[in-house]
Amino acid sequence: MGRPSKFTDELASEICSRIAAGESVRSILADDHMPDRRTFYNWVTTNNEFFHQYAQARQVAADVAFDEMQEIADEAEPQDVQVAKL
Repeated sequence: MGRPSKFTDELASEICSRIAAGESVRSILADDHMPDRRTFYNWVTTNNEFFHQYAQARQVAADVAFDEMQEIADEAEPQDVQVAKL
């Protein structure tokens, strides 16, 4: 069975939800029911609605990552600074 190449709203929602939760596109696309990388980026560049959904998911992921980094920095003790930097 090949990888899917047909766009569906359900598949787009799953991809974007997982991106927003912090999962990488690479790991998402590794799943058997996901499109290959070329197909995915073709969808991003040719489907305006998906492009906006993807961009919003990326923004949410960035906001979550920033919040996590801020929390790590705020809670770091002097002896943990080097670990917190990582």
